[in-house]
Amino acid sequence: MAGNTTVRKPRTYVEGARHGTLTGYTEDLCGCEKCLPLATKVQKMYRLGLKLKVDAAPVRRRINELRRTMSLQDLANQSGLTRVTITKIQYGKQAGVLRGTAEKIFAVTPMNGKNMLIDATGSRRRVQALTAMGWTSDEISVRIGQQNGSTRTNLTDVLNNPRVTRGLADSIIAVYAEMSAQKPLMGFGNRRAKARAQRRKWAPPPAWGGANIDDPAARPDWEAVLCEFVVCGRSVRPGRSHCGQCGKWLEEHGTLDGYVPSRNGEALVENARFISRAEGLSLSEETEATLVAERLGVPMLTMKRALERRPQKDRNTDTQAELLAELSGAAK
Repeated sequence: MAGNTTVRKPRTYVEGARHGTLTGYTEDLCGCEKCLPLATKVQKMYRLGLKLKVDAAPVRRRINELRRTMSLQDLANQSGLTRVTITKIQYGKQAGVLRGTAEKIFAVTPMNGKNMLIDATGSRRRVQALTAMGWTSDEISVRIGQQNGSTRTNLTDVLNNPRVTRGLADSIIAVYAEMSAQKPLMGFGNRRAKARAQRRKWAPPPAWGGANIDDPAARPDWEAVLCEFVVCGRSVRPGRSHCGQCGKWLEEHGTLDGYVPSRNGEALVENARFISRAEGLSLSEETEATLVAERLGVPMLTMKRALERRPQKDRNTDTQAELLAELSGAAK
């Protein structure tokens, strides 16, 4: 357009024209209060030898900065530009942008308050954690909506968008604190929601107890997620409700009624060391270690694996204790 010295000046308002743009004046033939002044300004700049376009790189950087705190529609509303124009500048490869367009972009101020966009990582993880407990999407969306002053919240946006508004994030934090302290009634929909979360390995609330759930670099602590069979107390693998032993028994028998899981590793080692010291049985000698396992009521292989998982310093302590026991026995 910079080489076109003839500017048509229609005097009428054209419905549906791209108002406020040079295209709206030159191609849509609109002469409204937005199009005509812009065309006059462009014509004057051309006569004075001024550049109609400026470098697009700073404008693109400015748009990216603004999009961290505001939506595309908010940016369009404040700048007076169309969403298409902003998107073309943000993701396009053009080297220049009209001076007037650049001025409108730089005139926009970042948003603050509840409408400000923030990272959605924490909000997404909280929704996933509640789902992992068995809360359905309907139950979660209604509670968040009520907290946010609406009927319900679109959880798809929360789970898929990289950013959410601060107001929505605050509502999710409040609902998470409330719902994570309750147990849902496990109907069909709740069981289906929980199964979906397990397939996707979404971490439940206990996994985030010692980690910053809002930090994108943080990772869930699955060691803190315990088997749902209350008398077990073992940790579970990601995406599981029960530990390996309880899960295998449940799969084979269909119920955990009457099942007594073996002791966890730490308790097993502690009891084995107690018997070893009390009765002078060596844990490093197979025959005597077998006797200790029989006293504990566990297979020898189970106790052996538990002992092998001990820290090296504990093994050294056991060796010293065994030597002291042998020496005291010899002294008698």
